[in-house]
Amino acid sequence: MIRILLAALLLAAPAAAHTPGLTADENEWLDRQRARDGTKCCDYRDVFVGRMVEWRINGARYQVKISGEWRDVPPGRVMQHDPSDPSPFPGEALLFYSLSPHFPQGFQLWCFFPENLT
Repeated sequence: MIRILLAALLLAAPAAAHTPGLTADENEWLDRQRARDGTKCCDYRDVFVGRMVEWRINGARYQVKISGEWRDVPPGRVMQHDPSDPSPFPGEALLFYSLSPHFPQGFQLWCFFPENLT
């Protein structure tokens, strides 16, 4: 009986915001985003917006700073720009990555959206 009650309470509870401090509309937009290779960008991963994202172009590649080091962004992980679904963060770069010792380099870069595409 207690298990059923707890399950009902969990199902009835409102979903937590994906990224604290963002609106529901912003979080919904983030959840729709995909990289060029089809990777879903936002799956309760860390997302960094705007001034929190250090990036540059090095040759023909984007690079982002993760944990103090410049990392190449694989071309397939650059987000697709959909003009019919404009970013709620105009002029802001977006970076989605996860830090974990389980990843070969200690992180996994999911998607990058350079501010010039917004």
